[in-house]
Amino acid sequence: MHRHDRRQQGFTLLELVIAVSVMSVLLAMAAPSFSQLIETNKIKRLATEVEWFLVQAKSEAVMRGRNVYIHKVTSPAPQWCLFSSLSAAIGSSDCSNPPNNLLGLVASSNFELATLDSSSTLTNFYFDPIYGKPESAAIGGNYTYSLGQYIFKTVLYSPTGRIYSCILAPSTSGKVGSYEQC
Repeated sequence: MHRHDRRQQGFTLLELVIAVSVMSVLLAMAAPSFSQLIETNKIKRLATEVEWFLVQAKSEAVMRGRNVYIHKVTSPAPQWCLFSSLSAAIGSSDCSNPPNNLLGLVASSNFELATLDSSSTLTNFYFDPIYGKPESAAIGGNYTYSLGQYIFKTVLYSPTGRIYSCILAPSTSGKVGSYEQC
């Protein structure tokens, strides 16, 4: 009679514990990088949305032959939003109740923990229907928004209507995506 050696197939408990420990250490090292990647992508997306929101409002003004008004709303706190509409007054609108004649919207609900500030002249202004230039806005008015360590700025030049976004902080990063230092 022959006896066959039956070798046990699989992993020992010690091997599994070591493998899980190594994976846990690697995951713990990657987590901060991953959260920073998410934060970077979120602030880049916000910069793009604010910039294109303003470009769309300019285009709508020229296309419709009417003033398109931009309103910054900060209620209920701490929410913020930017509306574009065809009327100079938006009534008692807040970020959860946009006006009826809404053309465009950028809202904090899509950018958790991001803050938005504006120069005083960019709280309410409009794009004229002939050249799409901003009216009732100071030269170089801007929106500044931040998330974590990042601070971005979108500048609107009144004489030309030029719109661009750039990075204010961190100053050591050089570029974030296609955005450069201010």
